[in-house]
Amino acid sequence: MTDDERPTDGPWQNVRDEETWEEELDNRHGAPHHHENPSFRTLAHDLSTDPTDFEGQAVLWDGDGFEDPKKKSKGSNAVQGASAAGTRAITMQLVSFYFRYPVKAFMRLRIDYMAVARAINPQVQANAAWTVHQSTLGVLAYAVRTHGWRFIPNQVLPPLLANTSMGIILYTSYLQILQHQYAPAGHATKRAYPPPPCWATFTAGAAAGAIQSLFAAPLDAISYRFDVSELTKQKSISSEPNMKLAPISFWAYGRRILSEIGLHGVFAGYSLSLAKECLGYGLFFSTFEYVKQQMYYKWLSHYYGHRHRYLHPFGTKPSDPISIIRPHWSLEPMFLLGAGASASFASHAVFYPLNQIQNAHLKQLEFIDRSNALAAAGLKKHSYGWWTRYSHAYEQTYKDCRELAIQNGSWRRWLYKGYLMNTMKSTPSTAAALIVFELVRRKFGEEVGLASIQHDGFEIVL
Repeated sequence: MTDDERPTDGPWQNVRDEETWEEELDNRHGAPHHHENPSFRTLAHDLSTDPTDFEGQAVLWDGDGFEDPKKKSKGSNAVQGASAAGTRAITMQLVSFYFRYPVKAFMRLRIDYMAVARAINPQVQANAAWTVHQSTLGVLAYAVRTHGWRFIPNQVLPPLLANTSMGIILYTSYLQILQHQYAPAGHATKRAYPPPPCWATFTAGAAAGAIQSLFAAPLDAISYRFDVSELTKQKSISSEPNMKLAPISFWAYGRRILSEIGLHGVFAGYSLSLAKECLGYGLFFSTFEYVKQQMYYKWLSHYYGHRHRYLHPFGTKPSDPISIIRPHWSLEPMFLLGAGASASFASHAVFYPLNQIQNAHLKQLEFIDRSNALAAAGLKKHSYGWWTRYSHAYEQTYKDCRELAIQNGSWRRWLYKGYLMNTMKSTPSTAAALIVFELVRRKFGEEVGLASIQHDGFEIVL
């Protein structure tokens, strides 16, 4: 078989040397194309039947230039997760500038790190007309002028680091679990091809959500009981002269809450959090990966296949050279944006209604906290054990939710009231953070080879 003949021995294309590839690309596009990898190999997948059916496809690597790709190190996965989580925090601030109030992103802020700074700002508390002084930098500048530079490590950094660490845990866990669920995802390449199936991305996302919910339980316990007015009333001595007494630090406030509620209080309502994180992030990652890869490849096959049939209305013969097509550079970023928006709507379809139920359950947890405080002071004795108290709290939560659903006309109206606007506000930062997550993942990948889709006499280089 000559170099310009179509492969006939299977759906995967045989190896062709670099000179033949460059010669074909020069003839098609009129300009030389240089590959970073001197042992360039194309992985071609026959999509003549179902363009989205990638099950059971083998992954071949160029044995001349590369051995099996190295597994991604834990450090590489951690860098990817940290970069996406950090960019999410920056993106949220940029988007909130336009909306002029904080915007929820794909991973909600469990504790608002600007809550204390806004609580001590007179312009914010007076609901004055918006100015630069009410922006994030303006509010922080006022807090530093009033209480000194210790305000930032005591009041701002603790919740900011806690929120970011949850994002790092989520993304790192997802990448680690996905490579065990689907072997090609564990190769240090810029693109996992064939793409992972939906069941692999869903289970990896659900498991990552479960791991994150476990680490986030203490943080959630603090956020449920967080009262900014209580925090600002307690003062700590400032070490800087001419500075007012600063609010008690987040570190001391968090330790006090955790010591008061104990281990039982930390995991109170954990079953709701576990269900929400598992289902929500399972849908989040599976939707993102499906739109980003399966739908993108299907669209390429359909669009360029239609163009190829228009240029060759009478079909092609086995002896005809294969038409090599490189998609426009803007197509994949557009699908990345669409994948981020789709993932936001899909995940919020789980997060939003379960948040409504959790808010109703918080009332029961507050009642239990008051009872425990009275019992600790010796003013009241519990008539039954902690397991019965927390079980009864779930029963009472169901009754409260049923009453709220009746008041709103149905369960669906109550659970999804305000869902659309809330999701639309979170979509920009969600899509942007996922794009950064994907770009960072490819940045740390190796140029092992380029994947391609082969179909009806043409080949789309991905």
